[in-house]
Amino acid sequence: MSFKITNLQNETIDFENLTLNVDEKIFQLQASNNFVNVRYEPKIFDSAFEGKKMAYYFFQNAYLNAENNIFQVYHEKTRIGWVFPIQALVSNENDFAENIYFSQYKYSTYKEILSGGIATKKININSQDSYSLIDFFEDDIIIFCVSLEKLEENNMEISDFLPSFSKYGYYIYEQGDNTILRDNDKANFFLKHTKTQKLLITKSKVKLSDHTFLQNLYYNYLKKIDDKVLRFFMLYQVIEYFLDKDFNYKFDKILKNYEEKKIDKNTFRERINKSSNERSLINNLTAFINDDDLTVDFKRDGKLFLENFGEYDKNEVGDIIYDIRNLLIHRYRDIDTLDTEKIKIFQIITNQLEQIINSYMINYYR
Repeated sequence: MSFKITNLQNETIDFENLTLNVDEKIFQLQASNNFVNVRYEPKIFDSAFEGKKMAYYFFQNAYLNAENNIFQVYHEKTRIGWVFPIQALVSNENDFAENIYFSQYKYSTYKEILSGGIATKKININSQDSYSLIDFFEDDIIIFCVSLEKLEENNMEISDFLPSFSKYGYYIYEQGDNTILRDNDKANFFLKHTKTQKLLITKSKVKLSDHTFLQNLYYNYLKKIDDKVLRFFMLYQVIEYFLDKDFNYKFDKILKNYEEKKIDKNTFRERINKSSNERSLINNLTAFINDDDLTVDFKRDGKLFLENFGEYDKNEVGDIIYDIRNLLIHRYRDIDTLDTEKIKIFQIITNQLEQIINSYMINYYR
């Protein structure tokens, strides 16, 4: 394993044989004709996790990127790691600088990055100098450091947890393309859900790696595409995926009852027709939303938006989603006539729909 650094001449150099001078708090790595010294800058030096199975991942967040946006990460009831801006590795001005548990993860992050990471900045190395870790990386990177030994599988496929991270505005960092949109309407939502300084993450019931569209959605589209109508339709595609799953589940159940002669042919036909109704299927999915505040907010804002186009008396999340979808298809030009405040409501609805989709991904069990 090596730490890869690309110089200004576009030559990539592998630095290996990581060693640590404990007294001077200097990590040193060697290349064939060069070496690099990296300062260990945290106030507390704690190597309690030495030899433990650890991993780190780079994220971006347009909202929670200040030096004090440091959070413990819990999976079920166990703390498995920390999320923090890369600046927290080199600064001692944040509220967690002297936290012993966070210090253990900071040390592990240094070791993991310098043992097998790839610098995102180009830099010419002078072996006479010592470097800060942030000299090699963009300063908007957010790090998730995790103790794999605290997970049941003793491993982590990060894509399985992206819907949970998306709930808090975290998206995977891509080297060479760090575009990420900021929507001020989202800021209060994320701040509200991080007051406890803890992020609760859950493994998605849907494996993203099995679905190209879902992978692209969480790795690229959600953090880059600004058009609210396009975002709405992308999110509705995920609903279509769950509609198919839910219909297949119900169809198999009805068919089994028919084959076992528990229902007659007419009942079979009636139940199939009812189960294939898209509006009913969407309403059934709302059982997998586990955020009461989100449900209340979406109903209020969705109805407020739909009332711009006539009287609206439905009050179910599924009805509102379905009717907004129909409105966008059949009366798209009418939306262009709305004033700024009414368009803003639609933007808020689209943000809420993203959170609803995250709930489906995390909670759907059929």
